[in-house]
Amino acid sequence: MYTDIVNYIKSIQETNPVLSIVLGAIFYLLFPEQSFFTAACAVMILAVVDVVTKYYAIATNDGGFVNALKDKQINSESMWKGTSRKLITYLVLFLMAGLSY
Repeated sequence: MYTDIVNYIKSIQETNPVLSIVLGAIFYLLFPEQSFFTAACAVMILAVVDVVTKYYAIATNDGGFVNALKDKQINSESMWKGTSRKLITYLVLFLMAGLSY
């Protein structure tokens, strides 16, 4: 999986040198070794599971997913506030882990 992503990024980098520099810097800071990338994937999977379980908990408390949508218990604005905060936190943690190497 990791090699497929690297090959895809290499194919993009051959066509756009500015994108190559930006992606290279990001990947160097965030994932200096393959083990960092694997850990980052695991954390992002857990973040997705967290969002899904949040939807499930809200839907269960409101009598079902459709009822939660009708009652506006589940809406994009409220879910984005919590999710964006978590994503920024995860990105900062990845950056700190990458720089600690």
